[in-house]
Amino acid sequence: MTTTLFADTNFKGKSAILSNDIGNLRDINVGNNPRSVKMTSDNDAVLLCNTTNWNGEVLYLRGAHQISDLNDPNTGGSKGLGNSISSTRSTPFKVRVNVSIVTGDDGTLPGTWSSRTAANADIATIIEMANDFYNGQNALLNVALGDITFRADEKRFRMDQEEWSSIPASWKVIHQIDVVFPDTIEGAVGLGNFPWHGKFCLVSARRDTVDQMARTFVHELGHYWSLVHQTEPANIMTQSSTGKPLVNSRLTNGQIQDIQQVLARNIARQGDRIE
Repeated sequence: MTTTLFADTNFKGKSAILSNDIGNLRDINVGNNPRSVKMTSDNDAVLLCNTTNWNGEVLYLRGAHQISDLNDPNTGGSKGLGNSISSTRSTPFKVRVNVSIVTGDDGTLPGTWSSRTAANADIATIIEMANDFYNGQNALLNVALGDITFRADEKRFRMDQEEWSSIPASWKVIHQIDVVFPDTIEGAVGLGNFPWHGKFCLVSARRDTVDQMARTFVHELGHYWSLVHQTEPANIMTQSSTGKPLVNSRLTNGQIQDIQQVLARNIARQGDRIE
């Protein structure tokens, strides 16, 4: 895999092969504001950002590309951004999720979980499957599991529409994405609240398989990060009733661009982000 930046348009001037994440392009010979890029492999993926340390406006590129002018949308560039690229990223960002599993007041577990140990194991599998999906898409995303907390709440054990809009403040963890697993959700198998920042995701535990819960989990994170429903069966943002399983689903370049743009401004993104 090789991604090469050039100081001038049409692949001219000083060049630099990207072998690692660069928080400030002034640190390499091509300098700030490279004007063209070559990507030689279908497995390449890179995020170009107009602010140091991978913030600000972003341009996500995946697969073999030859963009002769990063400031020209007609060649695959982005008007304005192409004149101000200051950092590049080719490894995943980390986002941490805070999981709440809702039980009945008597401790009844949601879905078919027979024990808290079984629930914890399935949540770990869901996170692993989500990361397999993001890795396969070169989405530059990694989901890390924060805490799993069992919360007795008979009212929210089976959520109706009155509970859709909010969860108790005590269930939330700052700088993490709050994901709640009730037994059922009235009229849905999952919900990613709009607007996304500061909200939460719901995933019904009343599903036949862990694979189904994992697909819903990734789908609802998509909503959290601004994605809307699609109709193509293979797209992860197609509703589960007509969509393909997670292992056969995909994200488009534009969808990953939208996710990364939200995350560039979102405190849920952790790891190497410099506040």
